[in-house]
Amino acid sequence: MLAEARRRSGEPLIQGDAVRLPLHDRAVDGIWACASLLHIPRSDMPAVLTECSRVLRPHGVLYVTVREGDRERWEDGPYGRRFFAYWRLEDLSSLLVRVGFAVEQTWVQADVGGRSYRWVTALARRLAPTC
Repeated sequence: MLAEARRRSGEPLIQGDAVRLPLHDRAVDGIWACASLLHIPRSDMPAVLTECSRVLRPHGVLYVTVREGDRERWEDGPYGRRFFAYWRLEDLSSLLVRVGFAVEQTWVQADVGGRSYRWVTALARRLAPTC
């Protein structure tokens, strides 16, 4: 994916672990996590979202989309065996608030590809430090 993005954009790109992003504190204005954090175990999600907060500038925006549900499991599919963590809207919103985000918008929508799952999306803003 990085090679294709590099080919299309010509911009510098990096690859890293979501638990320890290879970015300085307050380095970016926004994070687009569409259908990527759904592969993070639920137990690791607080650390991942805290890391997102660390690299976002104050008032930076986080867009996150995951599959709707309340389970975790390995699934076989056209891309091989992959891990999925499902989230309820309320649980994701609560976690975002707990790690320092103000949730500005949320919504749930059906998959446009006709699959049986739905997508949970949150648009949140990093709170400014109080000191």
